[in-house]
This record gives sequence, C-alpha cells and structure tokens, in this order.
Amino acid sequence: MVGKNHVLVIEDDLDACELLAEYLSFEGFKVDTANSGMEGLGFLEKNQPDIILLDIMMPQMNGLDVLKRIRLDSDVPVLMLTAKHEDMTKVMGFELGADDYLTKPYNPVELSARIKAILRRTSKAVTESNARLANLELIQARREVKVDGETVSLTATEYDLLEYLLFRPAQVVSKEELFQNVIGRKYESYDRTLDMHVSNLRKKIDAANVKLATCRGVGYELIELEND
Repeated sequence: MVGKNHVLVIEDDLDACELLAEYLSFEGFKVDTANSGMEGLGFLEKNQPDIILLDIMMPQMNGLDVLKRIRLDSDVPVLMLTAKHEDMTKVMGFELGADDYLTKPYNPVELSARIKAILRRTSKAVTESNARLANLELIQARREVKVDGETVSLTATEYDLLEYLLFRPAQVVSKEELFQNVIGRKYESYDRTLDMHVSNLRKKIDAANVKLATCRGVGYELIELEND
C-alpha cells in the first residue's frame, strides 16, 4: 500500500542509502529503497511513490538513464542527488524532467525541506478551476494542460510554474516570488533551477499562441500573442 509522503530512494551506496532511509523515516516519511537503477524501475512497475530521490552516479544504469525511463510514463516528482558539480549534469537532468537537485554532500535537514516543499505543491487540494490563455488550457482538477485540445506532458514543477503564471496573465512575476511559491525555497542568484524549468516549459508549449517572456533582471510573464 502506497501512502502519502512515500519516498523511493534509488541509491547504489548501501551505507548512504540506509542512513538516508533511517533519517527520512524519523522525519515521518514512508521510505522504500532500491540499490540500482533496474531495481528502482522494477519497484515503479508495481508502486507509485509520491517522490523519488535519484542518485545520478550509479554503475550499469546511471541516474539520467533511469530518469529518462521514468519520464516515459510517469510525472512523479524526482529530486536528483549527485556528487558532480558540473552544470552540464544538472542541465541534462532538468531537460530529462527532474524537478530539483542537491549536490553531495548535502545537509539532510535541507533535503527534508526540499522534499516537503515538492510534496506540498503536488499534493495541494484539488479545485475545479480552469484557466485559458489563447489556445492554452489548464485543468486544475486533473493537473492537466492542453494546447488546441491536445494534452501536453509536463513534470510536476513545470505544471506548477505554468499554473502560477497562467493565473497571472500579462503580469511580470519576479524570480523571488516564483522560487518561493513554485520551487519552494529562497531565491539565490547563482541557482539556475528556475531558468531550466522555464526553458523546458517553453519548448513544451511552443505550439501555444502564448509567450513565456523574460523581463531581464526581474522575472517572467505569460502573454498572449497577437494573431497575424
């Protein structure tokens, strides 16, 4: 039985995995673990956790390959755990559909806070409100987005970002506000997490008659394009 606040940890380091599971259990999460990418994918065939903590550097099947497989049929939130500091690894993770990342060694208190922030967004009360801008439609009750009636596949964070902007059309929303209300933490100038989600969202709603515009030095706004 899968309950709320159910975390799946996919980590090949047995000691690290055990310590992490113990800490998260103490924090009140239901925790399952997998010590390889294939084991994690096997678990997901029969279970649906609320969030996945995914180590990137694993033998045989690395975390990026696992993430690619996950995103074929699931939008479960994924938080990357990586020992690499190269920006390219993070960029690739976001492009494949990761929701957030932490670089090892990380503070377990911060990890717990990141998990809770993601879960607060994805498990918030469902309403019956819809929003539309041009040919872009958002159905809150199903967390679904459509362009010209065709469903667009978004990650949990991409959906939350679009929802936040769509209910504030033609309004510049600051990065600070988006970090606080979408990413779930304080904005830091060096953190490119929001920028990567914006970039990916732009690609996915490219067919919509809207523009996710950048207001340099301030933030972003969603505007309807004029028909020719």
